[in-house]
Amino acid sequence: MSRTHLDQKEVKELHKLFEDIKLDLSDISFPTRTNRLTAVDNMKKVLEIHGYEVTDTKTAEELSSDKHQGREDY
Repeated sequence: MSRTHLDQKEVKELHKLFEDIKLDLSDISFPTRTNRLTAVDNMKKVLEIHGYEVTDTKTAEELSSDKHQGREDY
């Protein structure tokens, strides 16, 4: 990534990520936990394209597969 501009590859990736985020969060009732966590993963990628460093300890898939869904109070 250039310091001041995104290249064409990054712009295309951002368009794809934004579409995926909208799809993950669009639901008639309320998006599932898996969809919400996938959207967060995609938001993280958007931030990384813009040069932010985001760290996490678990992926969306790991949190979704946890029977207590990441809650420690069980």
